[in-house]
Amino acid sequence: MSRIIFFGAALISAVFIVSGTAYPETLKAPKTIQDIGFPAGTEVEFYGSGQISLAELAQDQKIGDIDFAKGTRLLFYETGKIRIAILRREHDILGVPCIGDAYFYQSGKLRSAVLSRDKEIQGFPFPKGSRVTFVQSGKLHGGPLGESRKIQGIDFPKGSEIYFSDSGKLFMAYLPKDQDIQGTPFAAGKIFFLGPGKVSRGVLSKDAEINGIKLPKGSSVELYPSGKLKSVSPSKNIEIQGVKFNAGNIASFSGDGKLIANSYPLQPDKQDTSRTY
Repeated sequence: MSRIIFFGAALISAVFIVSGTAYPETLKAPKTIQDIGFPAGTEVEFYGSGQISLAELAQDQKIGDIDFAKGTRLLFYETGKIRIAILRREHDILGVPCIGDAYFYQSGKLRSAVLSRDKEIQGFPFPKGSRVTFVQSGKLHGGPLGESRKIQGIDFPKGSEIYFSDSGKLFMAYLPKDQDIQGTPFAAGKIFFLGPGKVSRGVLSKDAEINGIKLPKGSSVELYPSGKLKSVSPSKNIEIQGVKFNAGNIASFSGDGKLIANSYPLQPDKQDTSRTY
């Protein structure tokens, strides 16, 4: 399940409180509100400004390009565009099979949704029950993989969460288990990328040597596109190129591997290793 979690009804309640929603009403006759026609029996609520905030559909109804089923609850932006849809059964929304809470941009494009069944989206497999997200252009932003896949030169196991930039480049992932990437052992969890197959940041899953520097397990490392070490925050007190660093200090390096003077070493007059400076 995706780490991007939404709390459906709780979130809607919070939005109503902040927005000052008022004027609940059950329509006694068909009524057009903000260019949307609602049949008699529709439950509606309004923002304090008088704009519609919520509607619970009394019958199946098409709004824009989407066919919504009876009982669907819709939360609106004050512009009148749909913000959140709470779906009681499977809906096909812009080609995505959805259930539960679906979120929209003001443009009308889908922002995120929970899949009602396994679905391949823009070439990537996602499992039923997972939340997938999209950027405003409609391109995939990310979600958890339902199958192992090689993406931009990197093998990701099933359960990895992958996230792309607006341009379609992989920029972040959550690894479900420790994994060696480009010869560096990274721990399960968040990892960042500079471009296709180029890791930029992550945490070491075991002791490793980068640029000839021995680094302890648990150290946070940042790499240049070349794969050389750009900076490290060691998990233990270590010595690098003759300079002592406490756990949590930051050691930075030039592109040719030389220690940069504005790193944060253990000061000569403060060598109490029980403290981090």
